[in-house]
Amino acid sequence: MDCEHPEAKKQFAELLAPARDRNLPFPLVAVNGQLKLAGSAQYFHILPLVEEAMAANRQDT
Repeated sequence: MDCEHPEAKKQFAELLAPARDRNLPFPLVAVNGQLKLAGSAQYFHILPLVEEAMAANRQDT
């Protein structure tokens, strides 16, 4: 999602504000509402984060 779109700015304001305050580089990657990566959105960086979130979801159910 493009954080420059007004709808995205509203929806993700709580996530974006601290990232901007800390001057984190874009792109930002969030999983389940938590910022996990800044400056990279490469598949091999994101995959373990998604797998971890999915495993935690399976344990919760």
